[in-house]
Amino acid sequence: MVRAVGRKLKGEEFKSPGLHRVRIQCTMKKPKSLYVGKLHILNLKTKKVLCEGTGSFDVEKKRLELLVKNSDIHQNILWIPILETEDGYFAPAQVFSSDIVPIGFETSRRSSYGMSSYFNWPLAQGLEHIATDFDSVTIDVASLPQGTLVFNKEDHSAKVTVEGSQRDIETAKSKSINTSASLLYSTKGLSLNPAIRFKVSNVNKYESQEWLQVVHAFRLYWILQLDNINCRVINFYFGNELSLTTDLLEFSGYTDNTYAVQDAIHANEKLNVKLLASTLNFFSEAADGGKDLRKIESSLYRFMKIRFGKGTKYVGDEALDIIFSLDGFATTITKGIVSSQLNASKAKDSIKLILDYVADKKDELYKEVFDFYSQDVDKVYAMLSQKPFKESVRLCFEKLSIEHKLHNATINQLNTIRQTFVHGKGYNTQKMAKELYTHGTHDITNDKEGNTIQIVFGQKNGLVDDGYKMLRELYAAYFKQ
Repeated sequence: MVRAVGRKLKGEEFKSPGLHRVRIQCTMKKPKSLYVGKLHILNLKTKKVLCEGTGSFDVEKKRLELLVKNSDIHQNILWIPILETEDGYFAPAQVFSSDIVPIGFETSRRSSYGMSSYFNWPLAQGLEHIATDFDSVTIDVASLPQGTLVFNKEDHSAKVTVEGSQRDIETAKSKSINTSASLLYSTKGLSLNPAIRFKVSNVNKYESQEWLQVVHAFRLYWILQLDNINCRVINFYFGNELSLTTDLLEFSGYTDNTYAVQDAIHANEKLNVKLLASTLNFFSEAADGGKDLRKIESSLYRFMKIRFGKGTKYVGDEALDIIFSLDGFATTITKGIVSSQLNASKAKDSIKLILDYVADKKDELYKEVFDFYSQDVDKVYAMLSQKPFKESVRLCFEKLSIEHKLHNATINQLNTIRQTFVHGKGYNTQKMAKELYTHGTHDITNDKEGNTIQIVFGQKNGLVDDGYKMLRELYAAYFKQ
């Protein structure tokens, strides 16, 4: 909660629905565009400073420029550059693993680092705060106003802030991770800004280096639960003091032009914070998990690439991402499930008959042909029982209790595209673009004389939109089970 000092407005109070009374009182500090200070190279394992220098952080260019003096050799270390300023510490959200070797003796080295994502924390916490473990993550997301604030027109000099107000909305737990959502009020200038505060706490503590997996988990949660709502993160903290700034946490809601995108979330949205706990659990486990978890993780990254990927793409890029994402996920989920269409015992007996026949005809066959067919029964059966794309997807839908028939047309189209790219047959750029991307349609009706009497405009959903929504339903079912 925030409490500030300043001039109070005469009789001005704001009472939001279901919340305590809010008192208006103070001002805010404007962020700088350039920070200058002392530079430290910190060893994250030992929490010791290896060398020092000077540096500057250009906020607009998102670059950390530094000049460091070093005369020692530091081998195989995990390190990070930290800028100490009067406004706190700044460091790129990237850890470096390398040797630091001086050129000559007592030399200075000038270098720069990207700061598109960076950490900031108060001087009081100390330099090594970046290397500590944190038991919670807090994410404040902009939400729509719940009420109106009216000011006294005669008092134009008033400066305002809000004496804190917060209300719990929802709490949940998944395995060891606890999650909660609450409605929070703060101010900027003369406007009252509500936010939804997501707070995550875990028995296993987070390290600052794990920030990317937390961001991915939150982004995945958002598109599975709140996909048609714009997301703008106001604050992102590890613990209470380590602030993370990254452009990865501000993105537009998804639309295929069939419904409107909301500007921000309301407190009455179905937040389902248990789903957030599930996505966080998954990425935490996948980091040290086995082959199957990593395969599903790869499928999820493909899925998020469809949603967040930018830049110039070739026709079919998104479709291939959908196919690879679906195929990898379905294959992993249905691992060990034997198709009812294949009887293992009868299939192996038949394979043995063929292999025995090949062995009898060895002298009549080319060596290369004989070598190709002379394989172990179980190896041939494994190849034979490997489920084709459509069968694997069908079994995956059944396992997650999703109606497969509703997506038959989309799956068939994806399979056709898959075969087109695999075999390189029937490729036509214009035809494929028409199938892949959502576009407007029109139907013209003429009378007997050929005069136009009616034009009906509509829209045809493309395979990319249909495939993306199908994957979203599939992954949501996986994390909600």
